[in-house]
Amino acid sequence: MEKLLLLEDDQSFGYILSEYLTMKDFEVVWAKTGDEAIKQLSQNIFDLAILDIMLPDQSGFEIAQHIR
Repeated sequence: MEKLLLLEDDQSFGYILSEYLTMKDFEVVWAKTGDEAIKQLSQNIFDLAILDIMLPDQSGFEIAQHIR
């Protein structure tokens, strides 16, 4: 099972996307802020990350730089 980081601050969209990906046999870790995503990245190894670009605390591009 692939482990996926989902970074999405919109509660409704994040819930739907998380549920769908779980049904498709992904292990989903859902972060709602950039800081939470960075914390998860330091504690886990992910196969894939889906990043929201427009976040209140950081942009998805900044998180992508952190991942690189």
